[in-house]
Amino acid sequence: MKIASISSLLILSSVLFVSCLKSRDETGLLGDKDKGTVITEITDVSYNNLYGQDQVVALAATPASQTVTAFTLKYQAGKNPPSSDIKVKITPNNSNLAAGTVPLPTANYTIPAEITIPRSNARTVAFPITINRTGLNPAMVYGLTFKITSVSEGVISELGKEITVYFTL
Repeated sequence: MKIASISSLLILSSVLFVSCLKSRDETGLLGDKDKGTVITEITDVSYNNLYGQDQVVALAATPASQTVTAFTLKYQAGKNPPSSDIKVKITPNNSNLAAGTVPLPTANYTIPAEITIPRSNARTVAFPITINRTGLNPAMVYGLTFKITSVSEGVISELGKEITVYFTL
C-alpha cells in the first residue's frame, strides 16, 4: 500500500512538472525563436560608460568653418541583418551640459537632418557636425547634447541613445 501511494505521488509530481515546461520564455528567446532585432546606438556611449559619456572635440584655429566627427553611430543585428540601410535622426539640445559650459548657438553649427548607416559589415558611421567659429569666444567651452530620436528599422538602445559633446576652440 505504501509503495502504491509513493508511486502515485511520483507520477502525479512528474505530470505537474512536465506541464510547466515551455518552448519559450517571457522574452521569446528560448527555442531559437528570436530572429534578432536591430539595435542602433551611439558607440561612444555604450562602450565607454553605462550611464552616458561626454565627448570632447578640439577644433583647429583655422579655418573659421570646419567639419568634425562628433561621435560614431552603430547598429547591432541579431541573426538577420537589417533589410536596408538604417536611417537615423538625431536631435541636438542643451540639456546635461556641465556647469560653466555655454550651449553652442544654433547659428554656429550644422548637422545632417538624417544620417544613414549602410547595411554592410562595417555597421558604423561617423556623425559629422560643421562648426562656424565666427563670433565664438575661444576662452569658452561650448556644448551640445545629441539624442537619437528615430530609426528606420529596429529599436534605439536605451543606454546608448544620448551623448553630450563639448567643443573647445
